[in-house]
Amino acid sequence: MAKICSINGCNNKHNAKGFCYNHYRYWKRYGNPLQRADPAETRRKISEAGKGRKHTEETKRKLSEIKKGKPRPDLVGKEFSKETRKKISEAHKGKKFSDEHKTNLSQAMKGRPSSRKGVTLSEETKKKISKANKGNPSPMKGKKHTNATKMRLSKIAAGRPSPRKGKTHTKEANQKNRESHLGKTHTSESKQKMSISQNKPETLQKNRDRRAKQVFPKEDTKPEKTVQTILKKHEINFQKHFNFKLKSGKNHQADILIELNHVIEVFGDYWHFNPKKYDGESIQKMRKKEIKVKELWQEDKDIINGMEEQGYKVLVVWESELKDELEKTTKKILRFLNR
Repeated sequence: MAKICSINGCNNKHNAKGFCYNHYRYWKRYGNPLQRADPAETRRKISEAGKGRKHTEETKRKLSEIKKGKPRPDLVGKEFSKETRKKISEAHKGKKFSDEHKTNLSQAMKGRPSSRKGVTLSEETKKKISKANKGNPSPMKGKKHTNATKMRLSKIAAGRPSPRKGKTHTKEANQKNRESHLGKTHTSESKQKMSISQNKPETLQKNRDRRAKQVFPKEDTKPEKTVQTILKKHEINFQKHFNFKLKSGKNHQADILIELNHVIEVFGDYWHFNPKKYDGESIQKMRKKEIKVKELWQEDKDIINGMEEQGYKVLVVWESELKDELEKTTKKILRFLNR
């Protein structure tokens, strides 16, 4: 029958001195078959032995492949001491990653949740970061995003609410913004870029569509309210500020639309230059600009023609008519609606 190790619980084959191979080795090294090496001492010896050694590129690559996707159980849930964090920080100061390394890091982090998600910085931390960054040039200064990067950023931001939505700057912040822009002027190149960007057909169309939904002025004028009162008194349904898309491509908001095809435009004597009060050849000042009266009349005429081309009947009611001849103007409106 084969001999086994004399140590209780060990069923390994006998090697020498009544011990198996491992227990014999411990007995020979330490004088006691049950004694083991101190783990801390072992790690220290391995560390000392490895100092100054450098892995070849091939060995580094192999080690990297082996460790890919494997978690570090020795680091999971571990918090580094202040001293360790300081050492790591000092070790990385001045180091610059190559573009290849940056790409590798970016690929490795894709799909991983951010470690900072849901974390809010304390006021003290914010002050420290602000102080540390003072005087440092922006890392993006002079750099330009590639078109591919712009597309990626655009897709990431799509649908996300603006981080500034609902927030207002403090008076102090507004003052700082004003002071930082004082004396600054755009370069010719910058102005040209902005001009090209703002005059793109799609940009112009977006602006037109946006303005079409806005109401000018925000509150109905007194003459408009007077006409609305007349219609309500005679139980006539109407719609305010109806948007027309004219053939010229422009948008126009009619003051009052009455089904099925009647439009009432309420003109202010000053804003539309009532022909009873203004000469067509005269030059008038409007919104800090000088304008020839008959040119504004022509614009109004083109808008009315544009609505009539779409099958609508248009009546112009002047502010002075409502003010001086209310009863006569009321009859005029009712006759127009019965046509």
